[in-house]
Amino acid sequence: MNFKDLHNAICTTLKREISSIQTCEIYPSIRKELVAPAVFVELSGFEKGHDPGTEELALRARFEARIVIDSTIENAPIIVRSLAAEVARVVNKNTWNVKNVSPGEFISGGGDDFRPELDAYLVWMVEWVHTIHRKLANIVRIGVVKEIDYEKARVRVKIGEFITDWLPWVTTRAGEDRSWFAPNIDEQVIVLSPFGELSLGVVLPAIYQEKYPPPENKKEISSVKFQDGTKLSYNQEKHHLKIDVVDKITLKVGESSIKMTKKGIKLKGRRIDLN
Repeated sequence: MNFKDLHNAICTTLKREISSIQTCEIYPSIRKELVAPAVFVELSGFEKGHDPGTEELALRARFEARIVIDSTIENAPIIVRSLAAEVARVVNKNTWNVKNVSPGEFISGGGDDFRPELDAYLVWMVEWVHTIHRKLANIVRIGVVKEIDYEKARVRVKIGEFITDWLPWVTTRAGEDRSWFAPNIDEQVIVLSPFGELSLGVVLPAIYQEKYPPPENKKEISSVKFQDGTKLSYNQEKHHLKIDVVDKITLKVGESSIKMTKKGIKLKGRRIDLN
């Protein structure tokens, strides 16, 4: 089970069981104009559930469905209450044919006046819960990178025969100071998934493997080796920084620069002192 499938199953079933629903959306972008009657479905929170001894993570997931109708139509108060009752009927004891999801438990239904963007409509909210069992093994998984979207900084990871959705990878800095070091195809990584939900996972670097062993084996040396052969290493005992570059190095400060290639060194600056 993943939460995307569960959300989609809820909306699909509600529209099938209640023919008057014109729109059913998950975490909708609220706008001034919509096709009503509409139902907006959201997962609003988790509570700790009861583990019957399966050693799985049990979560009580609280869902909300907002029933939205045009407040100017005839008998709007009766219609919105009738639709809310129908939604409550459908969600109660429903598993949506999704594995590891217990039958829904209806909690409450009532008017919802806490969404100012929906003030032009009449809104009722139905709440219910499911107990969802997640495999603890899915919280931490090891796999290899199979696809990379560089523009969105996302990867898909192969875990056994399963390939994940597009997941973000962890970097060292991601604020005003930012770093960029993209993973490689076939790089072995860790997928950390809250609640064991792989679709919510993040990708942590990285684990050596036989195909890609460590570039060094001495504790005093820190190094980075690139696939084109370029290598940067620092020996802490000898206080020696060594940079081996395949093609060229450019150092630049304002209009001054140093360019180094296999053929020689080019210096550029308003003033150059050679001592």
